[in-house]
Amino acid sequence: MKKDIYTFSLSVLISLINVFLSVYFFSNNGCVKNRGVAFGIDIIYEEIISFLILSFLIFIGTRVKGIIRYLTFGVVILGFSNFVVRVFLKYICDYINVFNMSLNIADIFIVIYALLIILICIFDKDGKCNRG
Repeated sequence: MKKDIYTFSLSVLISLINVFLSVYFFSNNGCVKNRGVAFGIDIIYEEIISFLILSFLIFIGTRVKGIIRYLTFGVVILGFSNFVVRVFLKYICDYINVFNMSLNIADIFIVIYALLIILICIFDKDGKCNRG
């Protein structure tokens, strides 16, 4: 149970750091201004689509149990930090450049949590991926 709370707390901490770095530290210089969605794909109504995806993940998070629930809500919190940055700046501030890709720490943890969810479900022996 403590691991679950640590996962949730880590998500909140990373989200706060991401908003701080994006809005106050890198927004004027030193970041790639991502006005689209993943990998800079340009679509219209990014804010509405982001809100709908976060709402769907909250719905999914209420239906699962254990560490999967906390990882799902962690993705929501991390995604919400990007949503907040988008509302403030009208773009996502990607301040880490790796292999010709630009991203931020929230993006990194969203991918890590998503991979953990997938791996836990693939190797699920205790029914952790079953619906609640």
